[in-house]
Amino acid sequence: MTSALSTSRSLHAGAVVGGHEVDFIASHREDNDTPVAMAVTLTVPVSLEDVAAMLWIAVNGGATFEELDADYTREFVAETLLNVGGLGISDARLEMAAAKPGTGEYAIAQQVRRHAREVFGASVPAPRARVALAMG
Repeated sequence: MTSALSTSRSLHAGAVVGGHEVDFIASHREDNDTPVAMAVTLTVPVSLEDVAAMLWIAVNGGATFEELDADYTREFVAETLLNVGGLGISDARLEMAAAKPGTGEYAIAQQVRRHAREVFGASVPAPRARVALAMG
C-alpha cells in the first residue's frame, strides 16, 4: 500500500478492506493546499448490510454494477466510509429498509445486497471478542 504521506499534499489514502489493500481519493484533501501533518488509522466494524448501503449510495449516484467489480467495490467502501461517513451510510441503510417489495427501489436494494455478499461474504472476518483486562 502506498503511503498516505508520500507527498506533503497527497490526495491519496490507503485502506485494507476485506483483507485487500486499496488506494482511494480522500475528498477532504481535494483543493486543499495545507501540508499533510499526520495519517489516521482506524478499524471500523462493517456489516454486509452496511456494505450494501454503500453500494446503494453508489448505484443511486449513477454507478452501474458493471463498474462495481470487486476491486472498485472495495475502493468504494473505503472512500464512502471517509467521504460520506457513518451517518450517511446509516441513512442509506434506512432507505433500503423502507423500500417496498415490487418497486424499483426494492429491486436495487436486493441487488446491492447480493453484490455485497458476492464480494465480501466469504472474506469478512468475524468480529474480535473484546477481552476484559483485570487490573490488579
